[in-house]
Amino acid sequence: MAPLLVELFCEELPPRALKRLGEAFAANIFGALAKRELTSAASTARGFATPRRLAVTISHVKSASEPRALEVKLMPVAVAFDRAGAPSAALAKRLEAAGLSGLDPSRFRRRPDGKAEMLFAEVMTQPLALASGLQAAQASFGCHLLGGDTDRR
Repeated sequence: MAPLLVELFCEELPPRALKRLGEAFAANIFGALAKRELTSAASTARGFATPRRLAVTISHVKSASEPRALEVKLMPVAVAFDRAGAPSAALAKRLEAAGLSGLDPSRFRRRPDGKAEMLFAEVMTQPLALASGLQAAQASFGCHLLGGDTDRR
């Protein structure tokens, strides 16, 4: 884990709003990375603001998130399989929509959930790279963050 510095160059910002803008920028970037499990419990963020720049330093940032097991609720068993026990077209569409079309339906778990028996798939999430996490974070600010070799000041 390493520290991370994110800077946003911008047009002239109002001097009275600098403190709030710097804090909001830091909280937004830190929150977005934490949501994507790219920070640790020891991570801290510190925001900075000048009339033409917002920045945040974040300690203990991971280069990628860890893969983890995830359970995906699919649909009621009665809808997922026909009377012969073969997967239905509805199940195939749901798997495709969830990006799980390559999974074997016989490996899904059945479990009561409320009034119906539901079908669940267990999958492993893919690691998320830090660059992808930062791109997702910038979307909430409505701006484009540059870094590394793409920075053309």
